[in-house]
Amino acid sequence: MPGGSRLWQRLRGAGFARFAAGDLIGILPAGGAVPRLYSLASGRGDGFVEIVVKKHPGGLCSGQLTALEPGETVTAFVRRNPGFKPGRGRGALILIGAGTGIGPLAGFVRGNAAEVARQIRAGARVMVCGGRGMAAGVAEALADILAPAGLTPARLKAEGRYVEDIY
Repeated sequence: MPGGSRLWQRLRGAGFARFAAGDLIGILPAGGAVPRLYSLASGRGDGFVEIVVKKHPGGLCSGQLTALEPGETVTAFVRRNPGFKPGRGRGALILIGAGTGIGPLAGFVRGNAAEVARQIRAGARVMVCGGRGMAAGVAEALADILAPAGLTPARLKAEGRYVEDIY
């Protein structure tokens, strides 16, 4: 079955360019001249391209994407983002992002700040993804948490243990 084999290829990720979660997809909105970059939430092996889009009032690209119907297409390209990968080490990985569930997490971090500092001292890598304002707040909070240990977000960045994918 030709259709069935194409479906199997899609499920296996065949026919897609090589990409991984954390790489970027540039989408050229209709009527726009500048592509908008979105972080990929899927990898080639998943057999699909997945992103998370928040509709911004008056947003050219977010408005177009949230209005897409099945079968409609967009003009897009994939850009590797090698600096924003979890890495292959055995150390802990601390993932920080924005979203509706961030409220209780902030409370957990405030109550287990000592544990965050301990994990980072032990070699944990920190990955931050989201808006610039959120990222600045994260860096400020981490600076306070890490100060007693003589560490800073800038030092972690220099060591490759603090990476950001911010917009």
